Amino acid sequence: MKNNYRSDCDIYVLGGNLPRAQAFARYLTDHGCPADAFADRFSLLSRMEGHPPGLVLLQAGAGSPDALIAMLSEIRARSPVPCILHAQEPDQVAQRVHGLENGVDDWIPAATAPREVLARIRAVLRRSRRSAIVSTVPPANPTPPGTWHLSVERRELFTADGSACLLTAAEFDLLWVLVQTPGVPVAREVLSQSVFRRSWFPYDRGLDNLVARLRRKLAAHSKNANIIRPIRGAGYAFTNF
Repeated sequence: MKNNYRSDCDIYVLGGNLPRAQAFARYLTDHGCPADAFADRFSLLSRMEGHPPGLVLLQAGAGSPDALIAMLSEIRARSPVPCILHAQEPDQVAQRVHGLENGVDDWIPAATAPREVLARIRAVLRRSRRSAIVSTVPPANPTPPGTWHLSVERRELFTADGSACLLTAAEFDLLWVLVQTPGVPVAREVLSQSVFRRSWFPYDRGLDNLVARLRRKLAAHSKNANIIRPIRGAGYAFTNF
């Protein structure tokens, strides 16, 4: 069956084995997701400076899981671009949580079939796609001065002074779910399913750490230190910017 899917952004594949990374980049390109392969982080980061990608795929071979998470942090310091780890499963829950804390949008086991990897890449792109071209036409209902604006189309948050508050894809998804019901607690299970696409378990600190990171970012731009408030036994509630 012919596949007519076409992504409107580029995917950068980083792999320690360049021929393998190039082969997978060709596979993605042939299936509607234009991709380029890189053998080291220096060439990847250099390309990102002038040509921001729509998604970065960090493959097994580019380093151990811990090394990939360190690389992810380096990317995060420069851009909120969605990142996927395509590597061996983490040995411990703590390692997976560490990846989530540093902004990984998905962790795909190295042995996963290419067809599933492609499907999961598309899923992340759907959740985090930004507008490739910012319209120069003023919006019909411009945001009043002095108010915050959460742009669904661009997946960006603008503070009261008009500056952008850079959020990762997971942070944006979390905030978007919470602002739908201001003042009403949203259960951890609902948030985990909405953001991570998995059930929540009491020992899983990934969600709580994500909330903590998002709260710190928001508090840096607001006088309200409790924009997101924990509700004991109920989850989290959005109050106000």
